[in-house]
Amino acid sequence: MLVLAIGAVSGSHVNPAVTFGLWAMRRLKSILVPFYWGAQFLGAMLAVIVINAVTGDWLKGGTYNLNFDHIWTMDWSIFGVELVATAVFMFGLAAATSRRELSVGARAFGVGLSLMAGLLVGSSLLANVQASYDTSKWASVKDVQHGYRVKSVAANPAVALASVEATDSSLTGQRADKTEKQYSRFTSEVVLGTLLGAALGGNLYLLVAGARRND
Repeated sequence: MLVLAIGAVSGSHVNPAVTFGLWAMRRLKSILVPFYWGAQFLGAMLAVIVINAVTGDWLKGGTYNLNFDHIWTMDWSIFGVELVATAVFMFGLAAATSRRELSVGARAFGVGLSLMAGLLVGSSLLANVQASYDTSKWASVKDVQHGYRVKSVAANPAVALASVEATDSSLTGQRADKTEKQYSRFTSEVVLGTLLGAALGGNLYLLVAGARRND
C-alpha cells in the first residue's frame, strides 16, 4: 500500500535498512541517506505519540515509559535472526523493483510478499532460538534471557525504535505497574543485523541476477 501511495514520490523506503541496502547497491545517493533516516525515525516516534493519544494514556496523565538502556545489547542469536529476515526481504525487494517491465502494482505486490517472506523466515528462526533456552534454570523473572524477551522480528530499525521487549509483568501474567520500564527494541543487535542483512540481500540479488548496479 505504501509503495503504491508514495512510491512515485520518494521511492517509499519507510525502512532505514532498505535505504541502506539500496545505498549499498549503489541505487541511492549518499547525500540522501541521512534525510531518509531522519524522516523514518521521526515517523516511528510520531507513531508512538499518536497511539498514546488514541489509547487515552496522555489524557489520563500517563506517559509512555520508553527506555533505551538496552541500546548496546548484542545477542548474536537475535542478530542472526534479524540479519537473515532482512536479507530475505531485501533480496525480494531488489528483485521486484528491478523488473521494470512489471506494472507499479505488481512491483508493490512483490515488495509486500518479500516483506511477508522475510518476517515468516525470521519468526521461524526466532521461535527456534527461544525454544533452545533452558527455562528450568530461571529461578525468577529477572533470570529470563534477553533473547526470550523479544516478541517479534523487526526487520526495520525504525519499527524497533517504537517497539518494546516483553516486560516482567507480561511474562508473569501480573498487572503492569505504571513505573515498570518498557525497553525499546532499538538495540545494537537489531540495528547491525538489519543494516548488514539489507546490504547482503540486495547485493546477493545483483550477484545472482547479474544485474547492473546502476540500473
